[in-house]
Amino acid sequence: MRKLNSITLAGPNTSEKFRKGTIEVAKGKVARGQRFKMTIPLANASGGPVALTDAQKQSLFGAFFLSMAYGAGLLHKVYQLIDFVVLQILQRHAYGSEMEGYADSTTGLAQSLPNGATTNCVCYPIAPTGRFWQDPAMDRFFGVGPTQARMMEIEIRRGAAPAGLPAGVTIGGIVTLELIPDEVPAEHPNEDRWSYLPEYRDQDEADKVARAPADMQAMLLVAERTAKHVSSTLTNIRAEVGPTMVHDQVSPAELITEYHDAPNLPAEADVSDRWTLIYVHGTNAKFNLLPVGRFVFTQLTKDLATAKMAWFGFVVQGEDAVKADLKEAAIVRAETIKAINFADTSGKRIPYPLRFASSLTLVAPGDADFDKFPGTVAEVGKNPEDRVPASVLADAKARQAKLLANGEVAAAAEVAKKVAAAIPGAVTNVGGAVDTNASATLARIRQMLQ
Repeated sequence: MRKLNSITLAGPNTSEKFRKGTIEVAKGKVARGQRFKMTIPLANASGGPVALTDAQKQSLFGAFFLSMAYGAGLLHKVYQLIDFVVLQILQRHAYGSEMEGYADSTTGLAQSLPNGATTNCVCYPIAPTGRFWQDPAMDRFFGVGPTQARMMEIEIRRGAAPAGLPAGVTIGGIVTLELIPDEVPAEHPNEDRWSYLPEYRDQDEADKVARAPADMQAMLLVAERTAKHVSSTLTNIRAEVGPTMVHDQVSPAELITEYHDAPNLPAEADVSDRWTLIYVHGTNAKFNLLPVGRFVFTQLTKDLATAKMAWFGFVVQGEDAVKADLKEAAIVRAETIKAINFADTSGKRIPYPLRFASSLTLVAPGDADFDKFPGTVAEVGKNPEDRVPASVLADAKARQAKLLANGEVAAAAEVAKKVAAAIPGAVTNVGGAVDTNASATLARIRQMLQ
């Protein structure tokens, strides 16, 4: 663990940034989250000692907002002015545990605030950047490496004074946030990981049907934000992921039983105490079984005039955006790099339609993986281009020819898919990522194999 830089928020309606180029991840490590040591001075002039209730702590968190973006031109908006109420929920979902300091009665937000004094309350909110506790085999598959970290920017905004604090209790000074990346060793010592991170978006939908953003094709969490789960007025819903039916003609009280019946679910990971859960990729859920497709939520009985949807999932990246990121990454590293789908270099079995959510690894000439796998090469001052090692291409041609000679046409078609899968951005059909044949990268590989 190591601290980086810090920012201060001097008063209401102020903001500061951890600017692009100043966020670091150590070589050979990945950051599964960006942790902040947040110090909030609370002044008590109520006439007696006070301890904040959960509702009052939530009101306090509603006064702070986080934005996080990365990539070329900071194109990828992971979080857009989400308040710390939402941030805490996403942290619990991603990490399977409660925020440090939230329930701490010694130095945290649960301590007794003496009258006539200002007390520093410390907590540790985390903006998730790849933590996936639900599948232990994949918990270090995602995360931000050194190059991606330098292409990231985080803004923290302090809003108006929270209205829900106890009478006489106010934020009594400068709020400080120190950045402490949640670094863990990568799977390989010299690894430079790049992950297209899950993004959070919300939506207020007056229609009975709410559709996730079209480019979000693999959901980790879908919820309705009007009420906590046990208080939801929803009685009859349907939920679909592309062609897959998730729920049909069930109530929240019924669907939650499926989630709770999974073994070893930490209470802190279950965010149904904040939102009504519609879909959760929960405990012991394998990443490679994540359903792919656009999420559609339907109120079969229209109980809510407006459904307040929360979407948290992976976004399909356009090929141009991927290549722009890699072009800038080569400049940041000041050397030629090759980006390869991390599923290939690590031997993880990720289905083709889900490859858009896979991490990448960035390697330089001289690394064995540079010449071993197909990928996208980015040279400083040049546009990135897809390259397939000659030996890989020769082997693929020979295998494809053998399968076709034996009349095994479907199997032969898979040869090109296997080669293309290692190339970043191979799955780019945002209308339905399951249709891998729509990939321009795949079309180019098929041409190479002719």
